[in-house]
Amino acid sequence: MLTKADQMVEKQPENQAVVYEAMAESLGATWKELNSQLQLRGNLLEDAVNFFNYVKKNQHQLEKLESFLRALQSFGDANAVKDATDKHKEIKNDVLDTAVGAMTYGEKSIEKIREIGSKSDDLERVKEVYNACTKIEKVMINLDEKRKELDQVWHEKKQTLDFKKQAAQIYKDLQTIEEW
Repeated sequence: MLTKADQMVEKQPENQAVVYEAMAESLGATWKELNSQLQLRGNLLEDAVNFFNYVKKNQHQLEKLESFLRALQSFGDANAVKDATDKHKEIKNDVLDTAVGAMTYGEKSIEKIREIGSKSDDLERVKEVYNACTKIEKVMINLDEKRKELDQVWHEKKQTLDFKKQAAQIYKDLQTIEEW
């Protein structure tokens, strides 16, 4: 279309060429803006897909952590407590890695949504931008709250495990003294 507009400018008499040249420039500017918006929307789509993929991975890791904590027994053996602590640390690192990915892509998505929204004067578009950003923020907050909840459960279970470990060690020491 731009090439055709340029050719029309060349074929017109000089007094009409100015009008066609202005139209071609306007069309060119509009085309560049459209391409820019399409690129931004494409980037938003990519970031949104990554965000929801990380959210899904994070939810899976949180479920894995929750199952681990539910199945956690009160071990009296020091090695079992260490193994449980190591396993918790491993799962917790996976939770944190996926949470960082979700938060990063969530922020990128919000940033792009706001950028797209800032280019519109339509009041309805402003509401849509606000709602979209709020939904993403709620998902991010829910992930963080679930992680904090599981951290609290772990803290309580860890205290119980440590107490049982100490009690088992004292019992073992008492048996050693009795056998002496």
